[in-house]
Amino acid sequence: MGIGNNGGDPGIWLSDTTVPINFSGLTVSGGNNAFRIGQCSNGNRTGKCVSNNIVFSNVNGSGNLNSASGPCMDITGQSYWIWLRDFGCTGNAVRATGGRFSNAAAAILVDGAGNQGNGLINIKDTNLASGGIKITGYY
Repeated sequence: MGIGNNGGDPGIWLSDTTVPINFSGLTVSGGNNAFRIGQCSNGNRTGKCVSNNIVFSNVNGSGNLNSASGPCMDITGQSYWIWLRDFGCTGNAVRATGGRFSNAAAAILVDGAGNQGNGLINIKDTNLASGGIKITGYY
């Protein structure tokens, strides 16, 4: 099953959820991020919309590859208990504003800046292209 989005919103956006969620066998493409976890709909990333108990298994994604998009997976807002298994994500290291070391260039961004940090993130058997894992702020 594939999910597509050509606008700015991510293909999957989880905000303020503590109910266990399992995504399996998906390909997600488009949007400025393929996946966004822990950011409120008003843009708040300080931990008011913490999300946890999330599993991505056999899931692949990529965002729009232009200067305004990235990272592929954005984890913020003190989110925790997240599992990425047999997971793939394409970063935006070639076209991201700010270059290949910017937050937008990462395939997976774990952004603890402005909140108490994210944790208990398990990444196993993952394929990341055109960007790696970037951790900022508290961890």
